[in-house]
Amino acid sequence: ILVVLTVSLYACGGAKDSNNDKNTDTGKDSAKNIVNDIKEQNKKVLTGIPKPSEISYLIKQTGADFDPKLANSPSSSDKYKTTNSKAALNLGIYATDLGYMVTYDKVQNAIDYMNATQGLADKLGIAGAFAPSTVQRFKDNLSSIDSLTNIINESMKKSDDYLKSEERNDIAALIFTGSFLEGLFIATEL
Repeated sequence: ILVVLTVSLYACGGAKDSNNDKNTDTGKDSAKNIVNDIKEQNKKVLTGIPKPSEISYLIKQTGADFDPKLANSPSSSDKYKTTNSKAALNLGIYATDLGYMVTYDKVQNAIDYMNATQGLADKLGIAGAFAPSTVQRFKDNLSSIDSLTNIINESMKKSDDYLKSEERNDIAALIFTGSFLEGLFIATEL
């Protein structure tokens, strides 16, 4: 989906006047430039990612009541560890569900979601974002929704920064997709 979106965005960029363009690139250089352009387009698309807690906060501001059946069960997280794609997509989903729990002050449930996100992050090799010290910090701040929200957002930012620095944009895109889709699901169901 991301590749199709990127190619579409690139194609819609407008045609260049080949008479005025004195580009002497060989076919290989031209292909390299296209790949670099696509990478830049991906970065632009992925920079405006809403924070997992932001989606839930906006939903709560509408006056919608909490519905525990909407969140993916944290006990199911192990079945998503079979591939990196499944783990990444579901890390986004569980991060949004975690934000949903915290926003609605369901902090006891939130611990289970934090553990689920930590397991998925371990599978993806980004455990530093959800290190045991982060989980402990989360547990130590259960009485402060603002602190919990900041911890979630910091953890997701760390994982996103790490993935981009390692040029694992495909995994970052899947996490974004999972988070976005879960936010839409919760919003439309409420």
